[in-house]
Amino acid sequence: MAYDRETLNRAMVILGERKQNAKLMLEQNQLIIAQSLPEVDKLRREISQTGISLARIVLSKDSDMQSSLENLKNSNLKAQEQMKKLLVKNGLPEDFLQIQYTCSKCKDTGYVDNKKCDCLIKLLSEISAKKLNEQSPLSLCSFDNFSLDYYSTDANEQGISPRKVAQNVFNYCQKYAQGFNQNSPSILMIGGTGLGKTHLSLAIANEVLKKGYAVIYGSCQDILRKIEKEHFGRGEQDEQTLELVLNSDLLILDDLGSEYDSSFYTSTVYNIINSRTLAGKSTIISTNLSAKELEGKYQERVTSRLFTLFTVLRFFGKDIRQVKKLSK
Repeated sequence: MAYDRETLNRAMVILGERKQNAKLMLEQNQLIIAQSLPEVDKLRREISQTGISLARIVLSKDSDMQSSLENLKNSNLKAQEQMKKLLVKNGLPEDFLQIQYTCSKCKDTGYVDNKKCDCLIKLLSEISAKKLNEQSPLSLCSFDNFSLDYYSTDANEQGISPRKVAQNVFNYCQKYAQGFNQNSPSILMIGGTGLGKTHLSLAIANEVLKKGYAVIYGSCQDILRKIEKEHFGRGEQDEQTLELVLNSDLLILDDLGSEYDSSFYTSTVYNIINSRTLAGKSTIISTNLSAKELEGKYQERVTSRLFTLFTVLRFFGKDIRQVKKLSK
């Protein structure tokens, strides 16, 4: 996947900070040892001189060089073992005097054998997803500021009230967010406008982000438009939105059906739903359209997946935004 220069630069700055922090932590640990455990510090200094001792042996052209090298190796290993034992004896981890990189594979350089390390790829994806989410109102909605007071308690013919339904949906969403993992099911939120679908999906996004998962949230219309621009070469070629959408841990598509009719959009929606389902990735889709309207707008292969492979959460009642206006 290609990334724009700004994204790559951001990632490298973060990796540089990680590497610098690892060095600073090691220096602090060395200072602690020098002040409190001089015997361990002496061994540490002895080990650090190994490189110089090795160079001296090689440059001396000693006829018994191999023996000298072997003695140096054994002496070094013995000093390391002594140091580890002393550290553990004094309640410290045996690797206390070893630099602790965030990523041991690449040592926070971002590359292994001239190829991007997994940690760099993950970081690039997180930065790209964050850029994609910048225009989303993620910080405005949470479970704490979701109110059930605006839902009517009047029961329908089946004896069910909008508030009771909303309470059940709220409980499900909160539990879903708290226990989210890479095996969590996908969700279809369906119901009229202003019933809390966007609020609850954003609340889930916030909780899942806190767990360290990569989340992409956006209106179906905005994401499809961005994918279309890139596909037909009218956008920034380095920003591969479709790949981010397909690979994020959790994708939240808001307001499915709001986009204008287009064969490209319909096929892209199918591709997203099908690809993520096959990959076992969680997706949350909200729509104001009824089941019948969805069937009329999309092909059966799209709607069949939504209603059979997704957990369907139905909303009903009056538009909360209108209720709020009337209550003022």
